[in-house]
Amino acid sequence: MIQVLLSVIFIQVVTSQDKYGIVVPHTLVAYVGDGVGMSCISFDVPVWIKEGEKNQYFNRTLIIKNVNEDDSGVYICRGTLNREREVFTTSSKLFVGGT
Repeated sequence: MIQVLLSVIFIQVVTSQDKYGIVVPHTLVAYVGDGVGMSCISFDVPVWIKEGEKNQYFNRTLIIKNVNEDDSGVYICRGTLNREREVFTTSSKLFVGGT
């Protein structure tokens, strides 16, 4: 069951019609057992990585089902803005608390 998250702030950057926007929550607050999703829109398929880890996730939306306290941390998205392959990096911080 996905619950409403507290204080989710979205940003959107669109610099021209040829460039894609970036939509990423800066901060997510969830409880153990919740499901969360973080979106990153890129010209190509973006790469998600949790800070301090080596695993990479290639998807526009990073979904974590049944979060636990170990999922807390900073999640970084890297992608490209346009055909010229201008690279951007943005991040979201996930806080997971007890039940």
